[in-house]
Amino acid sequence: MTAQTTFNPEYAGFWRRMLALLIDEVVIYLPTLYISYFAGYVLRGHLGYYKIVAVGIVISLLIAWLYWTVLESSPWQASVGKRMLGICVSDIDGGRLTFTQSGKRTLCKVLSLLPFGLGFVAAAFTAKKQTLHDLITDSVVVCTAPQRKKKRSKTKIFA
Repeated sequence: MTAQTTFNPEYAGFWRRMLALLIDEVVIYLPTLYISYFAGYVLRGHLGYYKIVAVGIVISLLIAWLYWTVLESSPWQASVGKRMLGICVSDIDGGRLTFTQSGKRTLCKVLSLLPFGLGFVAAAFTAKKQTLHDLITDSVVVCTAPQRKKKRSKTKIFA
């Protein structure tokens, strides 16, 4: 008989996840900017302006997709921003996502953006703090380190 472990994590909250996203955007922005600029420089004599812009957009999207897909399916199970904030991505049972699962999760983030990013806001209202792309791909974002609880001051302002 095998002992069955239960997966009972502390789920990462909305604001912690949003801060991780902002950190990741900063991490991705500069390399993407330079690579897109370099591609535009190389192609400037061969393609028109709008085609160069389209190539830059495709490069940017590909870099972002690879960034999240590779890192969240790696042993880290987290992007740089998530890792800095002590959270990681797992499947619903606590296992690591495969490259394919992580790739689908990353693509489904587009659905979370529509309309008006409401798919991301779902994390504030679901029991496991899942966004739309988490729900679609049966994944969760969990805390790897316990969150520090704010201690409330017991001082009375008015006696």
